[in-house]
Amino acid sequence: MVIEGWERWIEADLIGAYDVKQLRAKYANLLDTYLAHEQISKQPVCLIMLEIGRGIVPIEAKQRALRDLNGWLSQDAAERCNEVFYAWNGLVRPIKTMIEP
Repeated sequence: MVIEGWERWIEADLIGAYDVKQLRAKYANLLDTYLAHEQISKQPVCLIMLEIGRGIVPIEAKQRALRDLNGWLSQDAAERCNEVFYAWNGLVRPIKTMIEP
């Protein structure tokens, strides 16, 4: 299973009133659901997460929240994953790799 489009889901959640802490918890729970699915099905789950902004902090609060939530989601996902890779312009760099027992 390959899951992508996180930034669009976060952006949709930021329409209207929102609570950043609640949204972070929502996405952390979603990550746990995917992890449980992976463990039950014995099929890998691949999360594709975009880096947004490259360190530029926007003036608009919702755009800052989008970048913050996307970054925290990436960190939360990396914490749960066995393997993490950074891909940019066709180059792939391992960030975290599974250690064989």
